[in-house]
Amino acid sequence: MGMDPFGREMFFFKLYNFADRTDFSLSKAEFHFAFVNDVLTFIKTDENKYRAKYELSVTFYNKKEEPVGYRSENNEIVADNFEETNSRQNLIRHEVDLSLPPGEYEYLVKLLDADAKQILQRKASITLRDFSRTRLHLSDIVFADEVDCQSTSHRFTPNLRDVFDNAKSAFAAYFEVYPPTGSDKVVVDYRVYDSANKPIFSGADVYVATESTIPKCFAFRDSLSKPGEYVLNLSARMGSQVANLQRKFIVHWGNAGITARNIDIAIEQLDLIAKGQEYNRIKNATGDERKALFDEFWQKRDPTPGTPRNELKEEFFHRVDFSNQSFTELRSEREGWRTDRGHVYITNGPPDEVERQPTEMNMPSAEIWYYSKLNRRYIFSDRNGSGEYRLVKVE
Repeated sequence: MGMDPFGREMFFFKLYNFADRTDFSLSKAEFHFAFVNDVLTFIKTDENKYRAKYELSVTFYNKKEEPVGYRSENNEIVADNFEETNSRQNLIRHEVDLSLPPGEYEYLVKLLDADAKQILQRKASITLRDFSRTRLHLSDIVFADEVDCQSTSHRFTPNLRDVFDNAKSAFAAYFEVYPPTGSDKVVVDYRVYDSANKPIFSGADVYVATESTIPKCFAFRDSLSKPGEYVLNLSARMGSQVANLQRKFIVHWGNAGITARNIDIAIEQLDLIAKGQEYNRIKNATGDERKALFDEFWQKRDPTPGTPRNELKEEFFHRVDFSNQSFTELRSEREGWRTDRGHVYITNGPPDEVERQPTEMNMPSAEIWYYSKLNRRYIFSDRNGSGEYRLVKVE
């Protein structure tokens, strides 16, 4: 029973909508998947290794619930030892795409093991857009951890959570512009705004529309100086035609170095442990006084005063960072520290044991966190099957 029973999400994916470059009457659904060894079933081989075979599939259905598109991939993973079969560190990535006429669909994603035993499935709806060459269009925006903006391929490693929590990330965006047939030039404008709607990054490019697809990517990590929520606005213009797109993303890379620019979010996080008059005093202060009161709060709680480190402060923000990396909810766009699991983790630390109950007939998946020293357990339930767990009981 380890002190850190969590890891990152075990299975996640994102669907991006692009034009089919070979047939612009079709709309391409491009799925990017990532999951870890721990979701697979491994069998020990005669060579004292461990092998897992699986199938990843995507099925599209029309409004009549008829299957209209199907793609699958079969693969095999070999682990050298048992510990590796439980690894959550190295992501297994897959890309699956299929093209369909524009319209409304439902799709079903399944991950099956070698014995056709269902491990995971996700069902959702999507409207595939019309990218016909009669007018100007933009593809979906892909936030990427890796991308080569200099090459013509512009291939990328997508950030499937739209959460940048690794300082080594490219902090980049990729998208495609589709000019109409017979067009001359296209002007592309892009701007990144912080949560206060203040522009922090902008650029504009002019393209001669000689190709049916104009791939574009740019990196903005040097313009991001604090954690928080951001918005990327895209605008493509060609004569009287305009195409606009907007996407939110989140940035985390630790709060140990609190500056005047990110003090607001640090004080908001402090609300999890500082209650009553003390917190209100810090929250309602302005200017330099806010930073001074914030520092004073932690100085009074420094277990080793006189040393450079404040272990209690470090532990608090370590828990905040871990919650952001592990519990961020994509659909509701809630940062991990704002979620129910994040609140419990930051307040109480890692549980002594985590019991996971998978989805069963008429029963949602659940997590039960046990804290032996508190003689307490917290029960979280994913009632909507969206990966967003809510605290339903404390016993």
